[in-house]
Amino acid sequence: MSESTDRLLEMMRRLRAPDGCAWSRRHTHESLVPFAIEEAYEVAEAVDAGNPDELADELGDLLFQVLFHAQVAAERGTFDFDEVARRLAVKLAARTPHVFGPDAAPPGEDIEAAKEQAERSWEEQKKREKPERRSALDGIPERLPELARTQKLLRRAHRAGLAPRTGAPAHPAEGAAADAVTGGSDVRGTAATGGAGSPSVAGTAAAVPGGAGNLPGTGTSSDAMTGEPSVTGTATAGSAEEERAAAEARIGALLWEAVSLAEASGLDAESALRRHNRAQEAQLRAQEDAARG
Repeated sequence: MSESTDRLLEMMRRLRAPDGCAWSRRHTHESLVPFAIEEAYEVAEAVDAGNPDELADELGDLLFQVLFHAQVAAERGTFDFDEVARRLAVKLAARTPHVFGPDAAPPGEDIEAAKEQAERSWEEQKKREKPERRSALDGIPERLPELARTQKLLRRAHRAGLAPRTGAPAHPAEGAAADAVTGGSDVRGTAATGGAGSPSVAGTAAAVPGGAGNLPGTGTSSDAMTGEPSVTGTATAGSAEEERAAAEARIGALLWEAVSLAEASGLDAESALRRHNRAQEAQLRAQEDAARG
């Protein structure tokens, strides 16, 4: 190891020593979890800020969490930092054989093809490493924020050839729950209102930023709230990058409006998405079971 790494490991041991830091000594794997999550978010913020110095600092803080967990494990006799590094090296070699394998091919110019190959190799190796996982949806962390979990569910479903439902709830129980909340209005409703004057979940065109005409494939009108052009744009939409930025802005606005609708209805958007994710997951697992016979 490098001199800096050796020094860090020694400092970590010193922090946890009987004459070290009382606060550090009291921590366990369980109590450290929130800190690791927080540090990962701070890394993401540093990347967004585009500040290399800040990113280096935040990556150091995240590394500290790895060192902390490794030291706790070493004291319990389960593993140490060397074992973490060794397992990572083995995993990287096994999951990216197109780079580290005996038949590694020279890198090509097609980025998308390389991405597909890397993802395929990674997933195939994970299946070999974890044969106990029967569902394509197994292994998605429960602690992921729900929007990230939604994307994971959709990505896994797509790769497995599953078909998540759109629009209406994915499970009959969800429909009943929605009726209980909205006073019986259809979640796919048109101009209905539910409960204490709250709009239906799907609502009217007014529930969408700028109206339904701004949704992909429905028109070219601009957003009444943000002034953003339609995702589909016009003949003067500009470059692919501009179109992608417009699409991203539209999706962001739609998500924002969904959360605003939940707030106006007295509902928690995170909880609503969590319930829908669970229902979608149950439906996708049922598809898998049916396909297995």
